[in-house]
Amino acid sequence: MVFSLLLAFCFFTRAQASEFPPEAASRSWPEARVLFDRTKSPVERAQACRSMARAAGADALPFLIYVTEDDRAEVRLAAAESLASFPTPESTEALVTLLEDVGENTEIKLAAAESLARHRTDRAREAIGMASQALFQPLAVRERAVVLLQQYFAAAPPPVTAGSEECESGRRCRRGGGRPLAIAAGSLWGGWSLMTLGWLNENPTSSTIGAGTGLALGGLGTAMYFQDRFVTPAQAGAVLSDELWGLWSGLAFAAAADIDDSRAGLASGLLGQSLGLAWGVNTAKRDPDGGDVTFANLSGLMGTSLVGSYLVATEADDSRLIFGTLAAGGLLGRGVGVLVSPHLAYSQGDVALTNLLMFEAAWLGAFGPGAVQKHPEGRTISASMLGGVPAAFGVSAALSGSRDPAPEAVGVAFGLGAYGKMLGAGIPLLADNNDSRTIKAAMLGASGVGLLSAIPLAPRMQYTDDDTTLILAGTAWGFWQGIGSSVAADARDNRVAGAALVGTSTAGLISMGAARKLDVPPVKTALAVSGGFWGAWIPFWGGFADRQSAQNITTLCLIGSDMGLAAASAALGTSEGAVRTLENVNLGGLAGAALGSVAAGIATVRARPVAAATSIGSAAGLAAGAIVAGVTKPAKHNSSVPARRRSSLSGGSLWNRFMLFPVYDPNWEGTGRPLTGFSAVIR
Repeated sequence: MVFSLLLAFCFFTRAQASEFPPEAASRSWPEARVLFDRTKSPVERAQACRSMARAAGADALPFLIYVTEDDRAEVRLAAAESLASFPTPESTEALVTLLEDVGENTEIKLAAAESLARHRTDRAREAIGMASQALFQPLAVRERAVVLLQQYFAAAPPPVTAGSEECESGRRCRRGGGRPLAIAAGSLWGGWSLMTLGWLNENPTSSTIGAGTGLALGGLGTAMYFQDRFVTPAQAGAVLSDELWGLWSGLAFAAAADIDDSRAGLASGLLGQSLGLAWGVNTAKRDPDGGDVTFANLSGLMGTSLVGSYLVATEADDSRLIFGTLAAGGLLGRGVGVLVSPHLAYSQGDVALTNLLMFEAAWLGAFGPGAVQKHPEGRTISASMLGGVPAAFGVSAALSGSRDPAPEAVGVAFGLGAYGKMLGAGIPLLADNNDSRTIKAAMLGASGVGLLSAIPLAPRMQYTDDDTTLILAGTAWGFWQGIGSSVAADARDNRVAGAALVGTSTAGLISMGAARKLDVPPVKTALAVSGGFWGAWIPFWGGFADRQSAQNITTLCLIGSDMGLAAASAALGTSEGAVRTLENVNLGGLAGAALGSVAAGIATVRARPVAAATSIGSAAGLAAGAIVAGVTKPAKHNSSVPARRRSSLSGGSLWNRFMLFPVYDPNWEGTGRPLTGFSAVIR
């Protein structure tokens, strides 16, 4: 019920959720009034965007570029398609931004690539060529980019090899994006080599000096070598990962051979590291795909995990057997990954799906046995976790050939599963059920429902940064409402935890649904939450000063925070000037709280008068801020120039970035004097 106030805020502010539309465009073309009207549906606005491009021609170009950063995918898609007819440098860069945005929708990326190809410029050719090889691009985009290169630019560009000096973008492109990883690989080899040499005489000092010197020399030498040479992240990643696998294998086999001499152990690690480094350099020369490198490394980790599951299940206690088997399992798994990866199109979405499935498998392994047995053995839980994760990896590998999941869709699935877990665990706790099997079974069941619901829902649910802010704020508000209500009701133990979990998950799920329909900029979300904060802050100190019980204070804070949230939401729904007004009100509240607590702290050492002064000062400061905002004329905004919607939180306002926490210490630093006031953290 209380969370409905947050939804009311969203509905109050829907009409004014974004910056007002460019008036110049609205006066010139009727379609622009629909395009920039946030009360219209995304489909209507997308239709208006296409109509405006046809009617206005090149005159509409600045506004088409502007809506490539719109918060609705339908509008961005229409803008991407419309810009195909305007091959200007500005429109090309806007399309390149859409194509290279990691979090962008696959359909919009495809439209941006098509429009870029129609521009037939060198910049368009370069961007499409990069998209055809980039790991973060979905498989469909990479495949389409290859076709576009052949169709519009005669042939695909030759792959850039190590040491190449040919690149239109200059020195940074020649270096590539893998230089930091290459430097890390060089530093690691140099540091371990000189550390091992320094340990030959078993002198810790010389070994430490050698490690530091080696790190510096190895990194510096690698940086100089790649000063004007091209190295991709996949190439550098292959070298670094092979080097690490070699180092781990050398140390593990030394332990398996029961070598007691530390010098021999370090030397074995150096030998394995050097062999791995040489293998990695040879792999890098073949210009590997980033997905292949990632898949091979995950395969090695899964081999180690699978062997670990067997060792735990059999209760192996021979250290030589353990280290030898783990090393062999890791190398075998990685070898299988190297052989299989060229036959898979392992994209960024596949990586995200793999991580999700492995996380869920580990979670199931950790809590599944406890849902079946009252007191499962520790080795059963460990074996379930270590065995379930490789199984999940195998499933994701099998799916990678037939599906290309969008990373954002996988993120939605994770959110639905996480909220399901909290809801499933919270309901039994809220009912004061202490049976661990019931709690774990409910948690796993609700998690499964959330993940299964993500199959049809996640591909249709796309969230902008603005939506994410609203979801996080709603989730946090639900946590406060849940735990605050339980404390106010004098609940104990399990019910407090249950109320917090149920409140958090319920509010989070409602926020995910609301964010799909509403347009609320982060600045308004932050200001509405600040109203709720002040509504809780003032009653907290007032109740403390009045010697109220914890339950009464919490009740007052709950009521006050709801009223503050509702008041701020209603104010934000009136006009765009309300944003500046509430910023001034927040500033006045901060100043009043600071002045009240400091002045009272100077006059007396008693805590309750200081608390009363803090409460009164905050209320007076808020009122003063409102008065000042009412008599101050806001600065005029040049509405003929479109403002980027996604930068609405940046610049101009500092006060909506404060996170405030009440502070009370009856014996501050042992002085016997109380400290009362607030702590402010700037995000």
